[in-house]
Formats: sequence, C-alpha cells, structure tokens
Amino acid sequence: LNKIYATNLCYIPDEIKNKPWLECVDIIRFMAKIIYAIGSGKSISSMIDSTEKIKQLLLQHNQE
Repeated sequence: LNKIYATNLCYIPDEIKNKPWLECVDIIRFMAKIIYAIGSGKSISSMIDSTEKIKQLLLQHNQE
C-alpha cells in the first residue's frame, strides 16, 4: 500500500493527520447533495452509483 484514504467525515487523530501516507478526501459537498436530495424526496441512486463516472474517467484517461 502506498496511501490510505480517509474521508473528512471521520475522526483522524492529530498524530496521524500529517503522515505522508494518509490522504484525506473531502466529501462534504457530496454529503450535502445527498442530504438535500433526501430532504426533497428525490432519489439518490444516481449519486451513489459511480459506474458512469468511472467509465467517463477511464475514457478520458485512455484518450490522453
């Protein structure tokens, strides 16, 4: 393993926060969109299914 990824929604002790192998991923905006959708009675299935997003990223990567 080269890195460990954690979200900024979980507690990370101070002695680990600055380790070079830790990458903190900001998902606050993503969670806000999910909370808003649920509160509005909308489906979140398209938000949590990353299949299409992954396909697009792979397509972009292969074109480079």
